[in-house]
Amino acid sequence: MSSNEIIALDARLKQAHEERAPDLPEDDFFELFAAEQLLKDFDLTDEEIESGQVGGGDDGGLDSVYFLVNRQLVMDDTDINPKTITRADIFFIQATREQSFNEERIAKLNLLTEDFLNFSRGVGQIKGTYNTDVISAMTTFKDKYRPLLANPHELSISYCYVSKGEMKTINTGIKRQSKRVEEKARQLFPSANVSFKFIGAAQLLDLINKQPQKAYPLEYSEMISPGGQRAWVCLVPMLAYYKFITNEKSEMRNELFEGNVRDWAGDVTVNEAIRQTLESGAADEDFWWLNNGITVLASSASSQGGHILSVEMPQIVNGLQTSRCIYNYLSAKKGVVNESRNVLVRIITTQRVESPDHIIKATNSQTQVPPFRLHMTEKIHRDIEMLLRNHDLFYDRRKNFYKNEGRPIAKIVQPLILAQTIISIVLQMPDDARGRPNSVLQKSYEQIFSTEYPLQIFSVCALLIRKVNSFLLSPKLGITRTERGDLRWYLAMQYSRVLTKADIPTPDELVKMTLPSDDQLLHLSYNRVNKAYRSLGGTHEVAKGTELLKEVKKLPYSKT
Repeated sequence: MSSNEIIALDARLKQAHEERAPDLPEDDFFELFAAEQLLKDFDLTDEEIESGQVGGGDDGGLDSVYFLVNRQLVMDDTDINPKTITRADIFFIQATREQSFNEERIAKLNLLTEDFLNFSRGVGQIKGTYNTDVISAMTTFKDKYRPLLANPHELSISYCYVSKGEMKTINTGIKRQSKRVEEKARQLFPSANVSFKFIGAAQLLDLINKQPQKAYPLEYSEMISPGGQRAWVCLVPMLAYYKFITNEKSEMRNELFEGNVRDWAGDVTVNEAIRQTLESGAADEDFWWLNNGITVLASSASSQGGHILSVEMPQIVNGLQTSRCIYNYLSAKKGVVNESRNVLVRIITTQRVESPDHIIKATNSQTQVPPFRLHMTEKIHRDIEMLLRNHDLFYDRRKNFYKNEGRPIAKIVQPLILAQTIISIVLQMPDDARGRPNSVLQKSYEQIFSTEYPLQIFSVCALLIRKVNSFLLSPKLGITRTERGDLRWYLAMQYSRVLTKADIPTPDELVKMTLPSDDQLLHLSYNRVNKAYRSLGGTHEVAKGTELLKEVKKLPYSKT
């Protein structure tokens, strides 16, 4: 690798570090940044990428690990319908700023692979010594993946070793160790796609420079433009639509469906009907006669001639069910299919800020949808977004919008995190915020994002949890990522009690609350909460249970 390439890589790393996470140590940022580049195609949020970090002492050779189902990250509170699974991915990542590859690092992964992927080994039977973050990731993987094993799907196991070294320095011993790790994984999952990839400085620079595709060609058989260059209604050959929604690896383009608020619902009645329509293939019935079609929002679209429409920044806001069924149907044919039917595709461009939200909500209201994601189109969330901008915070109402703008990680507020903060501080239920946030949101959404609250309560909560998160990241505390996740909701609740001097603060009292510039009261609150947490065992189960909440509610909310 040329010296110019090394200089370019270091410059890109320095720029990203200064813009996005200047307070993180260089090694920690490199691990986070490397994972972000490797998983770029999955379009994870900063919070999701951070959740996979497990590096430190007793990490088994890992710096981060990610388990995904249907290209969505799985965490300990993720609910998965086994009938919906089509693919699963697990990534084991090592990332170091060293300018070489180390054989000993890879050797550690052999034992970790056996412990992590062998379902016969519970926490009490593992052979290696691991920190709580690795144990937590291992437990989540086994708990979430075990119920899915009986359902047919593709599994990919990827090992990625990132350094600033050159590929030519990878010697025979290093290659031999990586092959041993691959073989161990294949022994445990014989049908999985297993790979071990080395990413040196040149390869990392290529990943950094990889830009998301913005323009997508869509072939059509017939097209009208009733909106006069603002809207198009097209009949699209089914094979052409399949090409539009898949990448060069014949995988669905996950980035096209971020605006679609429905989850893939598996073999429910509507999808079974679509499947039967596809399979029957009646010669005298076109597919679009029997299906409502697809709605696409785009920044712009233009005819390229030859029955090709170039669609800029498309988002498929309605049609995930149809798209998935078409994808499954044609993928099973392995490219050998005599298919002449068409799909109805509507493409809409708009300059009005509110229009995308209106279209998304209207086109997704015919059948059941995940409520919280659909609520992101409502006025209260647009108001929260504008409110937080006044505090130099960025509400991630549109997934990764502000991340793609390069905003600092610490200033981006995830809607789920804000909801968990409200559940902890306003509703005084940190146990549910830790263990059951999505369930609480489904049952009590109107209570969490109530229009009766003073709007400023959302900025107060966002600023408080930001301060709590920053405090818990202090190396002086010596706690793991898992422990931070267990403690932060209880600490947020206790800190708000101390600041308001109220046992159960009201929304009005919370709005009047002023966050101190120092951490004295926050540290006092932490010591009390942490002592209660440790006395009960200091585990995931403790944080999700009811006993810790009882103990924290007993804590004094005075300053002494």
